[in-house]
Amino acid sequence: MKQKHANATFFVIGENMQGRPDLVQREMRGRHTMVGNHTWTHPNIGETPIPQTDLELNTTQAACSRC
Repeated sequence: MKQKHANATFFVIGENMQGRPDLVQREMRGRHTMVGNHTWTHPNIGETPIPQTDLELNTTQAACSRC
């Protein structure tokens, strides 16, 4: 992507992001924009109670804001 001057959009799963903060920080330092929140554990949202979905999204969002 760097050679082609292409930007990328990343969707992150919180528990994966937690294990690789260096990768997330590298994405943020580049010209990339992280806009996608793929929840903390990537459950099937259609089968997940709303309070659990909110927790999944909010936890990932909080982790993203620390990068």
